[in-house]
Amino acid sequence: YARACGEIKPDGAILNDLLARTCVTIRNMLYIGIDISKATFVAAFPAKNGYMTETFTNDTKGIRKFIGKLSAGMHHCVMEATGNYCFLLLYLLERAGITASLVNPKKIKNCSRVMMSVTKTDEKDARLIADFGKKMHPATYKFHSDSLMLPTQLSLQGMLPAIETTWQIRETCYGCRSQQAHKAGVCSCHVQ
Repeated sequence: YARACGEIKPDGAILNDLLARTCVTIRNMLYIGIDISKATFVAAFPAKNGYMTETFTNDTKGIRKFIGKLSAGMHHCVMEATGNYCFLLLYLLERAGITASLVNPKKIKNCSRVMMSVTKTDEKDARLIADFGKKMHPATYKFHSDSLMLPTQLSLQGMLPAIETTWQIRETCYGCRSQQAHKAGVCSCHVQ
């Protein structure tokens, strides 16, 4: 790092400088908590006095509206792992270059116990998830491959036609038993 920037520092100073820059980035990050369901998702945005919540539809139109309110270097979206409902949102956030984390629901539940939160509404859950992100800095979720997110997950939600042009099925696929079936288009990763 120091050589690339033209700086000459002892090894310890380079590490301290890198850690300081990383901590500044984390401190400046705005965490958005998302409580997601089949039809909608509630996002909690940081505001002067806590959080402001807004509800979006859980389809490509609603997700694009949500993404339009975010900037890649400034926002970090945090959501619970709740079945298939979150994967379209995660996928489109990753495509937009926005950091997102998928958190085990037990961690959020334990966090709510510590904060003595009893009332359970979508808005409160989204605020709680945002607080969790701000305090715990969860790891970024990364898809291993586009072919791992099967189009059938989206077709079940009726969302495939809107984004089917973004799919690029590779020559080898993890869902196929044979390459012949894959090439013929009769395997599980192709929409019938």
